[in-house]
Amino acid sequence: MATLSVRRARVLPAVGLCTLLLTTATTCGIPPQERPVPLPRQSAPDLPTVGEPRRGAMVMSAYFVRDGRLVPVRRELAEATPQAALEALVAGPTGAEAASGIRTALAPQRLEVLARDGVSPETVVVQADGELASVSGGDQLLAVAQLVWTATELPATRRVRVVVDGAAVEVPTDAGLARTAVGREDYDTVAPPPKTSAPSKPPKPPKPSEPAPSEPAPLEPAPLEPAPLEPAPLEPAPLEPAPLEPAPLEPAPLEPAPLEPVPAEPVPSDADAGPAAPVVVPLPAGRDAGGDDGEG
Repeated sequence: MATLSVRRARVLPAVGLCTLLLTTATTCGIPPQERPVPLPRQSAPDLPTVGEPRRGAMVMSAYFVRDGRLVPVRRELAEATPQAALEALVAGPTGAEAASGIRTALAPQRLEVLARDGVSPETVVVQADGELASVSGGDQLLAVAQLVWTATELPATRRVRVVVDGAAVEVPTDAGLARTAVGREDYDTVAPPPKTSAPSKPPKPPKPSEPAPSEPAPLEPAPLEPAPLEPAPLEPAPLEPAPLEPAPLEPAPLEPAPLEPVPAEPVPSDADAGPAAPVVVPLPAGRDAGGDDGEG
């Protein structure tokens, strides 16, 4: 009997739960059906994904200030027009953006895009109120730069002319005050910093059917061996006699030789010689030495 009581205690809550579900279904207007009917796909609404723009919303950038330069901030707009972008600019940064150091140099005011005849299609005329002139110091250049960069976010708009009470006013630029239409190039000193390129993704592995790209092996320079040097045969150059040019003769100076006196020898006189020797004259043959010439 104790076992039966436990089974009844377990069955009764289940019966009560079924009764509650049937009562709720009847109260909510869902009539009981004999067979289950699948719900159509259109009856389940699409929920927006977190971090993605809503369906039909346009994403543009409004330009605010951080560290003395413009910084773009993405905004979801109902339409992509300069007027919608300027309204997002006037709304200012969000609390989270302000906590990260983003601010605006514009004073609270209304900016309105005017339609003007005779204005270039690339130029938009923006009506500002007197609060624009109340900005002082270096924020004047930043405030106008915010306005110009935000209004020219669309590719079709390149220049902005600022008017107050319908009359063109002078606005600060990098080169000084300008009363004509200005563009982004007039505010290069406060332009947003260049975007840093994201690191490239690693290459996908090749498919099995495709051969993997081969990487060239590193080239190592081969050792250079000096080639043996062979002496070239020497050919004697022909000798050409050089023409002889006679050297000019220069007379040598004559120096007189010193004269030395010769010692005189005494000549012997006749008295010293003694008697003279007789002179013998040879006679011809056949003649006597003592006779005269005659027959014998």
